[in-house]
Parts: sequence; C-alpha cells; structure tokens
Amino acid sequence: MPPETKRGAGSLPPGPFALSGADFQAIRALVKQRAGISLGPGKKDLVVSRLSRRLRALDLSSFSQYVALLRSEQGEAELVEMVNQITTNQTDFFREQHHFDFLRDQALPAITEAGPPRTVRAWSAGCSSGQEPYSMALVLAEHLAARPGWQARILATDLHTDRLRRASLGQYQEEEVGRLPRHLLLKHFQRGREQGRTLYQARPGLRAMITFGKLNLMERHYPRPASMDFIFCRNVLIYFEAADKAAIVKRLEACLRPGGWLFLGHSESLLADGERYACVGPTMYRKR
Repeated sequence: MPPETKRGAGSLPPGPFALSGADFQAIRALVKQRAGISLGPGKKDLVVSRLSRRLRALDLSSFSQYVALLRSEQGEAELVEMVNQITTNQTDFFREQHHFDFLRDQALPAITEAGPPRTVRAWSAGCSSGQEPYSMALVLAEHLAARPGWQARILATDLHTDRLRRASLGQYQEEEVGRLPRHLLLKHFQRGREQGRTLYQARPGLRAMITFGKLNLMERHYPRPASMDFIFCRNVLIYFEAADKAAIVKRLEACLRPGGWLFLGHSESLLADGERYACVGPTMYRKR
C-alpha cells in the first residue's frame, strides 16, 4: 500500500507519528501565519505529541497527509483545531501562588485605598480552561466583599475555542479543584454529580464577574485601552518571537491604567523595559 494513502483506524501505528523536518517546518509556518506563534526547533516533540491524535481522528497515515489537508481548501476547520491543540496550556487554580498573594496583599489594597468605590477591571490574557480568571475572581470577591460600592469585572481571552467554552461553564472535576482552599471551594462552588463523577460548578456570582472571548494577541487592537488595573499574561509570551513579544507587551501596557500591574509567567521577564515598568517582584511589574 502506498505510504500516502489512508488506512483503516485499526492499521494506524500504535505510537506517535514520525514528523520529517520538512513537515515540521510547514507546520511551524502555518502556525506562525495563523496565530503569530513561533514554534522553536525544540517544540518538535510537542507538535508530534499534540497532533498525532489529530491524525488518528482524521484517519490519516502521515504528517505529510496532514500538511496537505491544512493547505487545501477543506483545511480551514483543521487549521483552527491545529492552533487549538498547539496552544493548549497546563493550568491550575492559584498556579504561581505568589502572584495571587501579591494581588491580595499589595495590589488590591493599593487600589481600594486610593479613591472612592469603582469597578476594578482585570484581564486574563491566555485564560485556557478558566482556572486563572476564576482564581482572580476569588481573590477579588473576597477582598471587595467588605467594601461597599466596589465591583470587579474580569475579561478572559484565549485562542482555544474549546477551552473557552469549557471556561465559560465554570465546571471542574474534583481533582482539578484540589488546590483551592476548602473555605473558598465551599463558598464559591456548588458540588454535584454527573455520570458518576463529582463536579464543582462556579456559583453564578463568581461567573458573572468574568466575560470570556476569543482574542489573538497578535491583533493590533486590544480591548478597553487604559482601563485595566492589572493583567495576567502568563506563559503566553514564550510562544512568540522577540519582536512580536515586544509589540504585545507594548499593547498590553496601553491597556493598563497608570500604576497598573502586569503579571507574567515564571520563565518570562521584562528586563529591557525598565523605562516603562518597575519590577515589584518575580515576574511582576508595575506600569510607571
């Protein structure tokens, strides 16, 4: 049988598919063109791991067939799915706990003590399946509960359409809420059962604080200029080339109020942006 023909699902190889250098370069170019994301040479194993499942779902026998599909007139839907698979990030509630400690102990008190009651606005840029914006909402809800007149609104965006749908539901399995403090879990989530599994659903008040939407950070125009009190953009910039990363950071800066905070991932930094940001802690920056 010729190698480029389809085979039945039962005859597909049991392990990951082989990815040639040429097919990897083609996929890198398509991801860059579609999402602005730069996959370095070290991401080849990630591409094989994430996309081998797509070859199986489509009953394809090689990455060469997959690339041909992506380039075809029928490839639009699969281009979306490919970007979804490549950009899926691991996420947990209160991941990188020191960011949320700083938010609770320093940033929010500075905001609420600076003037009369208003709406605190925040952005989770790269929200994945929602654990980050819900963690932000929990900190905001607890801090503002004893402060009449104060409200909070969180914008949560991502490229991954399936993850956004899941995030908007605010429903998580028991093992996914393991890092949540017990009192917050009982107060802000409702326990239930579905198909024999224990699930926790964010209560309406918490969900109402968050607006979910699809956004590519390579777009030139971001939402609500100069309105955000703080932005979480964590473990996202690592996907972009240096010039694109600098442009994104500049656009994020334009969305922050004077004195607003930007939180990045543990492997990201703004060492070259001292004129625009003051470093206030590990991967935490305040707009000057």
